[in-house]
Amino acid sequence: MSDTMDTQDQQSSTRPKSKMRLWLERMGVGAFLFFFIKGLVWLAIFFGAFKFIGCEGRQSPAESEKTEIAE
Repeated sequence: MSDTMDTQDQQSSTRPKSKMRLWLERMGVGAFLFFFIKGLVWLAIFFGAFKFIGCEGRQSPAESEKTEIAE
């Protein structure tokens, strides 16, 4: 049984890595953090733009406004 495991380990270690995997290993944590922070910045930009434009939907009426319930 261990003979089979050893040959599988040898085969997987001698198999050439794909270009994508090599690229990901080279980029590493730095690239992950860069794109993660970039995504958070874009979310903040869109959130700020929607708040600035006023696309929040219907807000609750002010206290001075009459509503059907308050009448």
